[in-house]
Amino acid sequence: LRWLLRMWWTTATYVQRLLEGYTRAGFGELVPPPGGPKYLMPSEGLIFGNKKPDVDSVESVVAGLVYGGLLQGFIARQQGKFAVEGAKRYGGNAVRAGWPGVYEALGQRFRESWEEGLEAADRGEGEVVGEFGECPGWVRDSS
Repeated sequence: LRWLLRMWWTTATYVQRLLEGYTRAGFGELVPPPGGPKYLMPSEGLIFGNKKPDVDSVESVVAGLVYGGLLQGFIARQQGKFAVEGAKRYGGNAVRAGWPGVYEALGQRFRESWEEGLEAADRGEGEVVGEFGECPGWVRDSS
């Protein structure tokens, strides 16, 4: 899926230029603002300030999504590709296999963390874990 990394790089470059104040001049064309690109603080840019997205920065974002469970697959660095795992389970649909729903992925991660906390509490380690649907830090009315 080399085209995928290329597509993400193209999209990242486009978004970075929009953040810098470029405007559309036609289909697929952006022109810089009259005074040059807008200076961006480090927290305002897509990657870091005015740093232009490159393949390495896009690869690191993809790796972060894989690590976070929001992409299912692995990066084949020598081939410059992202490989989706489990497409056969979904009838050959690589998109469905590679991009799980965000809610399901985060819910699964939270559930695993909660179960690990319960097991640690049973062993006498760590803090007591509350109910699964409970939000830590919320104050309950004592009445």
